[in-house]
Amino acid sequence: MLKALWSTFVEIADSKKAVTAIVAATVAGLGHFGLHVDPIVILAVISPLLAYIVAQAHVDASKAKGAAPANDNTPTTQITSVTLKPNDPPKAA
Repeated sequence: MLKALWSTFVEIADSKKAVTAIVAATVAGLGHFGLHVDPIVILAVISPLLAYIVAQAHVDASKAKGAAPANDNTPTTQITSVTLKPNDPPKAA
């Protein structure tokens, strides 16, 4: 049982989002209960951490989406050539 608990703890410690959330909760708790800091200051410190968590979740979701199997029957389009035409010269007034 302790091995399972330890392996779960190690998995959580490897997660950037979880560690950041723990730090944010600790800062909020200390600021509110221990240090009696103004809530605006706490939000100013925690907001970038929360933004990082959301950004990291987006990166993780993108990685998971990219790991889909190649034979998922999704239609693809490939551009083989592009022809550029010059703009018409300006007309004299």
